[in-house]
Amino acid sequence: MKNLMIAITLLLGSSVSHGAVMMNLPSTDVAVNDIFTVEVIGTGFAKPLAGFGIDLEFNQSVLKLRSIEIDDSWEFSKSQPKAEVGSAKDVGGASFFGVENKPGAPIKFARFEFLAMADGLSELLLKIADDPVYVWADNEGNKVTPDFINSQVQGSNVPVPAAFWLMSSAIGWGVITGRRRA
Repeated sequence: MKNLMIAITLLLGSSVSHGAVMMNLPSTDVAVNDIFTVEVIGTGFAKPLAGFGIDLEFNQSVLKLRSIEIDDSWEFSKSQPKAEVGSAKDVGGASFFGVENKPGAPIKFARFEFLAMADGLSELLLKIADDPVYVWADNEGNKVTPDFINSQVQGSNVPVPAAFWLMSSAIGWGVITGRRRA
């Protein structure tokens, strides 16, 4: 029991690195039937990362997940993510040499392609993968605790502006009355 407590203390005490993991979206407003990509990126990690694992949750009545791609910088191992209704599970990777923040460039983790299916709001919620196989660690073997910055997407039907209908009816009326005079 004493050895177990020491191991837990060492593991918890080795959490030396924090960084932020966030989503890069082209826009938070999308039209129904639009296909768009969400890139998961990270900044502020003190040391190169040796591995990561995330789950992503979303509103399945608004968004449909079309594909998941783990960035090529995770050259050692890439998981086989599970696309489920309303979530993507076990999206992870590992690197022999560590993936680091380069000046002015974030770490790239994964890209998710979505189809906006309906009007509504969908939170995009990132969290550490439930499967303990996917470990957040730096290249020295220290545990990394990421801070997740979540996002949201608003799907909406793009209505034809009222000005279009007004102008169309005016042009139509002009065509009808113009033919009568001729």
